[in-house]
Amino acid sequence: MVENEHDNVTHLPDRRRDNAARTRGKGETTAFDLSAIQAARQRDEDMEPMFLVCRGVQKGRPVRVLDGNWTIGRGPVCDISLQGRGISRTHLRVESSPETGVVVTDAASTNGVFVNGTRIDRRALRDRDVVQLGPETVLRFMFAPACEMDLRVRQYENSIVDDLTGVHNRRYLMESMEHEMAFAVRHHQPLCLMLVDIDHFKLINDNRGHQAGDAVIKQLAERIADALRSEDIFARLGGEEFAVLTRGLDTASAQDIANRVRTLVETHPFVWQGAQITCTISVGGTMQRPKETLDASTLLKRADENLYRAKDAGRNSVIIG
Repeated sequence: MVENEHDNVTHLPDRRRDNAARTRGKGETTAFDLSAIQAARQRDEDMEPMFLVCRGVQKGRPVRVLDGNWTIGRGPVCDISLQGRGISRTHLRVESSPETGVVVTDAASTNGVFVNGTRIDRRALRDRDVVQLGPETVLRFMFAPACEMDLRVRQYENSIVDDLTGVHNRRYLMESMEHEMAFAVRHHQPLCLMLVDIDHFKLINDNRGHQAGDAVIKQLAERIADALRSEDIFARLGGEEFAVLTRGLDTASAQDIANRVRTLVETHPFVWQGAQITCTISVGGTMQRPKETLDASTLLKRADENLYRAKDAGRNSVIIG
């Protein structure tokens, strides 16, 4: 098998063949060399490298492996943000080029990087290798045609993004909540779930039509998204209801954010076909406090109860507790 792989080097473009030869010891082909050869062959066949999340919070997510050096982790500074239990802020470094193939390095992570079940410091990947980050997130490295890659990306985005607003949908929120709640408990941080509902939205649809209602929902989503932090999770639950999941803020800080959003909606009319539409929102939220262990359905129920209290209090109000 080694001789066959060695013979295949002669069929590579000169630059790749020369680079492959440099990585080889006397009389043998190294694993790194074989990975570079395989990567070169796949690229010659118009196949692109990718990671596919096979297990974890973002199961089904495809990640393109672009040429260059980049990082994967849960921190906002990483090139690819990947959430999951046990994933470090910067967990994995990826180096990719036509000459060397794809090489992964453990970025001093807490729980390590495993390739095909073996913990590694640095490893060149081959097609179908399994990469594990932390106890629950598993990626499969693979090559796929460019057209299939585009399809996978669109399918995943369609599964977690709301068509009308472009923000995350209910499915993404529910998949993220358990992880965020567990993270908050482990790190002794507060977590707040806020539900946002447009007051008297039926009147907008009845008086101006459903297209006007859709325009208000879309513009509302844009305004709220702009007012939130990049690490906050914002999703449309359905109809005129949205959710915000934010970590690390106490009750007073969460109320400040909710009131800022409420005021932003109240004081800036929406526009549809040149006409201004004024509306307000009600916000109900609940805190998961440090060391408080809950499930997602309980957190949603408590937030929903406070949303009804905000409506009963006359709407255009915020209740978080």
